[in-house]
Amino acid sequence: MNITALANLREKAAAHKIIAALILAVLLCGVAYGCYFGWQQYLYRQTAVYAGEKIKATLAPPDPAKLARFVDFRRTSADLAREVARAFPFYKAGADQERNIGHLLQTVFLNRLSAKNDKTPAWPMEEEELLKKDLELLPPDFIEQIVKTMHIRQEGENVAYLSAKVENPMLGQAFPLIFYMERSSSGWRIVRLANAAELVAALREAMLKRHARYRALFADKNAATRKTMDQLLPVQSCSVDAGLMSDGKTLLMVVRAIARNKGDVQINNFNLDAAITGRNGSTVMRRFLNAAKPVAPGEDFDHRWNFELEANSPEARRILANGPLRCQATWQTLSLNNGRVLHIVEEPYPDASCRLDGHNHPEGFCLTPLFRN
Repeated sequence: MNITALANLREKAAAHKIIAALILAVLLCGVAYGCYFGWQQYLYRQTAVYAGEKIKATLAPPDPAKLARFVDFRRTSADLAREVARAFPFYKAGADQERNIGHLLQTVFLNRLSAKNDKTPAWPMEEEELLKKDLELLPPDFIEQIVKTMHIRQEGENVAYLSAKVENPMLGQAFPLIFYMERSSSGWRIVRLANAAELVAALREAMLKRHARYRALFADKNAATRKTMDQLLPVQSCSVDAGLMSDGKTLLMVVRAIARNKGDVQINNFNLDAAITGRNGSTVMRRFLNAAKPVAPGEDFDHRWNFELEANSPEARRILANGPLRCQATWQTLSLNNGRVLHIVEEPYPDASCRLDGHNHPEGFCLTPLFRN
């Protein structure tokens, strides 16, 4: 055999060995990297951050069945129900108050998950319209806001917090949500609403402020209406006389009001809010007195209302015991000849303190609907 050819064969064999070694090294590196990457993926899948991504996936679009794998709805709603019962003692009051509130909360939340966005009406953005609209605590984009603002913070091997923020235009405020997460053999799961007490306290304060703004809206309109009525038909005098009739069994009371039409339009109907006060200034009777008669511009309105009461009735005895009587009169309604009606409306959510034990809020607050199903 040619020595040169033999040398070439040896060189080629050595080169093949080098190439094979290189290929084997690359394969080993690939396997090692694959194992490392796979291990890293395994570790990542054990983190709360990964669980948060899975929760986001169940919310966009919402899938209540899959979401239930990551959320203990019973425990989280129980946290919120307990605080709602404390802050709103009138709501679902009774022996099973917290349980009933918890069931309602779960129903409302699941209904929101099942709602289709294309059927969700847009809220008006003008404050007056928002104040007049029935309060909805969960805005139409409640789920979208949670997904958009969701953040996971893991603290330790088995504990994490999921936080989000939801803004409610009807209350003019953003509310933070902080959920407590635990890891078990089956993975991460939300088990508590960590800031339930702070959340409900902020909600209650925001609702009280909304009621005050709503009441102020009516108060401002009433003040403007009263000013117009007082300029148009100022009350010049209001007097009241009361005494027993000859039979001794009947009390006759006469209320007389005099006013002058200083406007340029005829007034056809009148409703007078008359408060009858006694000698110490306390109100002993209040009546809304109506009269229907035309009063042209420049003319006087002069009208008497007669009342007969049984002399032994509590109201009659109160009138007789508190003389001499005075009358404080303001217009409640004026119907003008041009079709316009000036009217004082009742202000919602009165400021008077609730008289029920443990109800540290205005009386009208007890009528507030909270969670609409």
